[in-house]
Amino acid sequence: MTPNDGIAALADKYNKDSDRLLLVFRDAIHRRQLEPQEAGTLTGFLICATAAQKHLKRGFQERDIVYISWATRTLLELLVWTQYCIRSKENAQRFYQDSVRDLAGAMGAYRDLVSDTTRYSDEQRSLIYDTEAKTMKLAASLGVVPLDVSFLPVNVAADEVGLGVDYQKANKVLSKLVHPTAYMVCTSIMDGLAGGASVNFFMAGVDYALRVYAVLNGFAARLEPKDTDVQSKQ
Repeated sequence: MTPNDGIAALADKYNKDSDRLLLVFRDAIHRRQLEPQEAGTLTGFLICATAAQKHLKRGFQERDIVYISWATRTLLELLVWTQYCIRSKENAQRFYQDSVRDLAGAMGAYRDLVSDTTRYSDEQRSLIYDTEAKTMKLAASLGVVPLDVSFLPVNVAADEVGLGVDYQKANKVLSKLVHPTAYMVCTSIMDGLAGGASVNFFMAGVDYALRVYAVLNGFAARLEPKDTDVQSKQ
């Protein structure tokens, strides 16, 4: 597959067929095949992957290896979490609950940050306190008690779905290019690695994006009513 083939494949899946998947996930709630939270998580994966593959293509068009690496790493993580969540309702529920833990952790850090009264206003602190109160209420409704239980690390999920080596090695390489590492700062990246590596990392991102779509499409196929089901209701 060439880069142009990859771009065409992404357009075929994410531009032409995404609406069908969204309808399947939505209708599965009405047919009581999925809980609203589970359907929302699957929809979120599709939306995030759609955005990430757009970033990937933009990075390739601009020959920006940092942008490509960031989008590729995002798609790798989405592949891990998508595979993890479709394995069981329990996994999907754990991932959804972790969204509350993520928010709580962010709010806690932000609260500590705005505690400096010389730099931040009472209004900013009030917003944090109000958001934290709402987060605690949401956590209780989801059974996330105590809230300080750690979220599931992506590398643990990667091991569970058989992507441990892929995540460990690819994430390490891509992170060196995404963050302002010594290599990125001290090396003239545009004169060296950016050429061939840009294409290689772009194609890796294409592969991850297509695999995310394939996972979601395969799951949707199991939810779509069969012809016999339709006929029996007529």
